Amino acid sequence: GQVIPSNCTDQDIGVGALQGVVFLNTTPGVFLLNSSTGVLTTNISMEYRRVRGYTVVLLCSDTGGLTNTSTVYVTITPPPNYNPLKFSDPFFIFTISRVTPLFDLIGQITTKDERIWAKDVLTYQIENNTYFTINETTGTIQISTSVFDYTCDVMVLKASVTDGVYTNSTLVYIILVANTTAEPSSQAPPSVIPTAPNGTSLHPALSSSPADGIVVPTPSPATKAAITPPTIPSSQTPPSVIPTAPNGTSLHPAPSSSPADGIVVPTPS
Repeated sequence: GQVIPSNCTDQDIGVGALQGVVFLNTTPGVFLLNSSTGVLTTNISMEYRRVRGYTVVLLCSDTGGLTNTSTVYVTITPPPNYNPLKFSDPFFIFTISRVTPLFDLIGQITTKDERIWAKDVLTYQIENNTYFTINETTGTIQISTSVFDYTCDVMVLKASVTDGVYTNSTLVYIILVANTTAEPSSQAPPSVIPTAPNGTSLHPALSSSPADGIVVPTPSPATKAAITPPTIPSSQTPPSVIPTAPNGTSLHPAPSSSPADGIVVPTPS
């Protein structure tokens, strides 16, 4: 065990010999005391996470009946680079809809303090973020700004916790999924943009129709150029505009099927 020296001397000459040092008050089993020399020795492992220190009161006496007491404060210091604040997970992942109502709770980050004796108040924070806020006491996160038009499908936040002395941080991943209700006509959620083998984007440009609030996809020239139409066998004829007589009677012949090529020609209604 670790040696903790203490000293007791008898300064009155001839009154009585020094009798020794004994414990007057201490935690049982933690220290050993040499009553002749007054040396304290630790009897257990000193773990900072379990206790921050001990107080020991010693009684010194002589054979003449004189006594005196001394208080010894034993402080346990943490090891180098020690941080008792630990998050319950290495990182946190929450999934929300792009149309999540403002001020809804989306999740909670939690920590544990390795120090059994610690009763300090922990404070949580989110750094450099305007879309979410965090309850400084509980670690619950709520949405404060709409994420509907956020340009990516994953948001990465940095959260921290402190007790005023120690600080630790973690990453919070917010996964944005497509909404489940109608969208405003002027907006569309971002999606994965497909590409042709030559790298040309196949994503259509978007135009809105204020009259009915429906977003109508408009193929771009690049889209048309990148998509190759299917080849039609010579034995088949693609559908065409069906001519009509002036009285509205259809001039299209009656449908027939060709077992040889398996194609059925549709009959206009």
